Amino acid sequence: MRWETPAQAGVQLPFKSVGCGLVIPIDQIEILNDAAMHEIDALQQRQQSEWSTRNQGETVCTFLGQDLCVLPGVFPPRRDTVLLANSLSWSGVDNVIDVGTGTGALAIAAALNGVRNVVATDISIAAVENARVNVRQLSLQGIVDVRLGDGLSCLDATEKFDLILANLPGRNKTAGNAVAAAQWDTGFKAHRALFSQAPNHLAPGGSLGMVKANYPDLLDMLDLAETAGFVPSIVGRSPPVDGDIRTYYAIRLQPEEQSQTCP
Repeated sequence: MRWETPAQAGVQLPFKSVGCGLVIPIDQIEILNDAAMHEIDALQQRQQSEWSTRNQGETVCTFLGQDLCVLPGVFPPRRDTVLLANSLSWSGVDNVIDVGTGTGALAIAAALNGVRNVVATDISIAAVENARVNVRQLSLQGIVDVRLGDGLSCLDATEKFDLILANLPGRNKTAGNAVAAAQWDTGFKAHRALFSQAPNHLAPGGSLGMVKANYPDLLDMLDLAETAGFVPSIVGRSPPVDGDIRTYYAIRLQPEEQSQTCP
């Protein structure tokens, strides 16, 4: 099935932090047009150039009221990360994994919201070091286990999670280096691996939590998810702000057989 999404420019859709249910109909997702995507191309190329040449030494960002350090080569949490953290219900969630953890922001959000067993993974050595620094800084070592690994591949077969968080790169675009790969998922390789492996590591009633900008690539991601047997619902929205033309959507993906239940 192809997710057809007519343009909804100027439509103000509700944002609500909830844990279950369709807040925004899929067919009301606002997809950026070609002109807007040219603007996004230029923005991301500038960002990648800036991040590649950033001076050595850590910086500090504030995420959900906590100061997190950001090491060179690691991307800071932005409003998409905040949206995802605030849009998902943590009630009844005991085990969470954060795939592509970066600074560890989402894993830390889970721990601070009462989740007692959190795994954070990243393929980047710098990101793993960064996440471990922030976990130690907040004295969460007994809750958050940071691992070096590609997606879910570093897990034991018996490890199951109520919630798999994955703030993966939002565009299917060729990434020529590690910096570009933080924004572009070439061939949607990371997404394909996640959707293939996730069913083996979801506890009964478990689901995936993702956040995506309104790039045209979002439609292809929804197609991939449906093909893999997941049913999406939009559980949060962050509209354009401060000159950023993107709208972000928090997305819950549930296995088809349990899409009417909530974790």
